[in-house]
Amino acid sequence: MNVTFKSKLSAKEWGPLGKEEGDVVFRDNEHLRGTLDKSAFGASDFGLVHAFHEVYGSEKAGELLTSLARVFTVFLQTHGFTCGLDDLMINKEYNKQRRLAIENGHKEGLKAAAEFCGIKDYQP
Repeated sequence: MNVTFKSKLSAKEWGPLGKEEGDVVFRDNEHLRGTLDKSAFGASDFGLVHAFHEVYGSEKAGELLTSLARVFTVFLQTHGFTCGLDDLMINKEYNKQRRLAIENGHKEGLKAAAEFCGIKDYQP
């Protein structure tokens, strides 16, 4: 398969050393250059999956999508981030520490404002 297409992330996002990263190039089924992103794997015209379907047919394109789904699932299982309801609940001890930190920050802010205004020995 020989195909060239643009990635969604523009080359300028990579800086001066990555100016070619926005152009994805495959030659003889080998990925030579570019960043594979949503435009390569997603439902977009002239992306990797679209080109694969054109060259190898729907059955092989289905196998490619299944393989990609497995790779992405393993990646998410090892590097993904999840947040459950228990992660969002603050217990009483941490809530007390949070309240004390806010109060302390407020007092320090008042002290700094008083010092800026020239008020000496201000105690909130």
